Amino acid sequence: MKKMIFTKVVRLDKKTKDFLETDAGGSRKYSAYIRRLIEMNHINRLGIDKSEFMSLRRTLIGIGTNINQIAHNVNSNQFTDSDYLELKKMYSEVQLLRKKMEEVLNVLS
Repeated sequence: MKKMIFTKVVRLDKKTKDFLETDAGGSRKYSAYIRRLIEMNHINRLGIDKSEFMSLRRTLIGIGTNINQIAHNVNSNQFTDSDYLELKKMYSEVQLLRKKMEEVLNVLS
């Protein structure tokens, strides 16, 4: 599915602009920072536990990293038995996380 991109111009006073630059880490990746603020605000309004949501997010990122490493090993013909066991373990974790994320999404809808 093609990603829709919308542009919105926002006018800020100097104080707010300085705060945005400081709080966004000076990385000038304002769009990502603002999207995260909106996402967190939406989650808070729905009464979802932010720490649990962030924990799920971190776990999914970690699993994705591990899967990428295993894929690299498979592509370089270095897939081992321990890689297989790790992949099997991650699959079980993904299934549990999927159920938790479905619960969160049910609250959002």
